[in-house]
Amino acid sequence: MKIAILISILIAWSFSFSYAQVDLIITDQEISRLDSLMFIGYFDEVSKFFNLKDSLIRQEQHDRSKITKYNLLKSQYVKPINYFNTFSLQGADAIKKNNNQFKKLSTLFDSVKVGRKASRSYKKFLSLTQIEGKESDALKSYYIAYFFKIKYTQEELKKYRATLALAENYFFDNKFGKALKTVQTIDLDVHKNNFLFVPVIDSLRSLTSKINFQIASQRRLEHQWQQKGISDYAVAFFIGGNVAYQKEIRNLNLQFFGIDNNKIINVNINKIPSDFVFGYYFMLQFHLKKNIYLGGDLNYTKFSYSSENTPQLVFFNFDLKLYSSHIYAQYLFRKNLGFRPYVSLGLGFIRAKRNRSNATIFFPAEESNGDLIPRFYYISSRTINSPQLLSVFGLEYIGSKNSKFVLRPQIAFYYNFKNHDFIGRFNYSFGMNAGVIF
Repeated sequence: MKIAILISILIAWSFSFSYAQVDLIITDQEISRLDSLMFIGYFDEVSKFFNLKDSLIRQEQHDRSKITKYNLLKSQYVKPINYFNTFSLQGADAIKKNNNQFKKLSTLFDSVKVGRKASRSYKKFLSLTQIEGKESDALKSYYIAYFFKIKYTQEELKKYRATLALAENYFFDNKFGKALKTVQTIDLDVHKNNFLFVPVIDSLRSLTSKINFQIASQRRLEHQWQQKGISDYAVAFFIGGNVAYQKEIRNLNLQFFGIDNNKIINVNINKIPSDFVFGYYFMLQFHLKKNIYLGGDLNYTKFSYSSENTPQLVFFNFDLKLYSSHIYAQYLFRKNLGFRPYVSLGLGFIRAKRNRSNATIFFPAEESNGDLIPRFYYISSRTINSPQLLSVFGLEYIGSKNSKFVLRPQIAFYYNFKNHDFIGRFNYSFGMNAGVIF
C-alpha cells in the first residue's frame, strides 16, 4: 500500500512539474502518461491531471478551437472513469449484476478488433469476475478495456481515413499499383460490423473496385500489346536502300550506229559479268484489317554496263536506269514486340531506260601493217516496259510499345512478264528500310 501511495505521489509530482508552462494542447508525452495510468487503473491520478488542466484553462485566454479539441480528448478519459465511479457506488450486488451483463460482450473485445490493451484488460475483467470479493476490481478492468477499445477504434478509424485519402491521391495520379498496395495495408473485414467504419469501408471497397478495373484494363492493354504489338498502326512511311542483283550478260548482240559514216554494226559481246548495285525506294503502307496491310512503293536502281571486261576492240559504257512501282498486300504473322515476320505480294511495272551513249570501235587500217583506226559510234536510247510481280519476305522490328520507328530488313524477288537481255525474267534484291508509324 505504501509503495502504491509513493508511486501516486511521484506521478502527480511529475505532472505538476510540467503544468507550470503547459499549453492547452496536450502533448504526446502527456497522452502516453495518461494511457499508462489508465492501463494500471490509476483513475484518480487521471482525474487530478484534468482538474489541474481545467484550472489553468480558466486562468488564461485560449483559442476556442483548442478548447474544443481539449474537451473532446478529456471526455475520452473522464467518461469511463465517471461510469466506474457511478456503478461502484451501487453496492456489490449491483456491480456483480453489471459485470454479468458485460461478460456477454466478449465477442466485441477480440484483440484484432479492439487492440492488445483492451483485449488484455477484458480478459482480466473476466478472470476477476470469477473471484469472490473482486467485483469492484473487475468493474474497473472492464472500463479500462472500454477506454482502450474506444481509443483503438478512433485510431483505426483515423488510419482508415488516411489510407483512403492516400489511395485516392495515387488513383487520381494514375498510380494504380501504389493505390492498390495502399488499400491492401488494412483489412477491410476486421471492422465491417462496426457502424462507425461502414462509410469509410464502403468508400475503400468502391475505390478498390475502380483500382482493380483500371489495373485489369492496363493488363488487358499490355496483353493486347504483347499479342498485337503496335496495336495495328494506321499508317507507316518507309524509306530504304537496297542492293539489287545485276545479271550476267552473255553473247549479247549489241547494235552500234556510226556517227561519221551512218553505218550500223552488230557486235556480239561475249560477256558482261554480274554485279550488285545500290538503289533506294520509298513505301507508304496502310493498315487494312487484322494482320493485313496495303501499300505502295517506288524504286530506283541503276545498272551500269561497260566493255572493260571484253576482249574485243569495242569500247562502250552505258547505264540502264530502272524505275519500278508496285501495289502490294502485306501479311504480318504476329504483332509482338521485337522481330515480326511478314510476307508481301504485289503487282506493278518496271521501266528500264537507256540513254544514248557513245562507243568506240577499232578497225584494222587498209594500208597498214597491224595498225588500228578508231571509228566512233553510238548506242541508241531505249526504253523497256514490263509488268512485274513482287514477293517480299522480311522482318519488322519494333523495340517498345511507345516507339514510332520501325526497322525492316527484307529480301525481294521480282518476276518480269517480258524477258529482256538486260533485266531478264527474274531478279532479286536485299533491302533495309526504316519507317515512321502513326
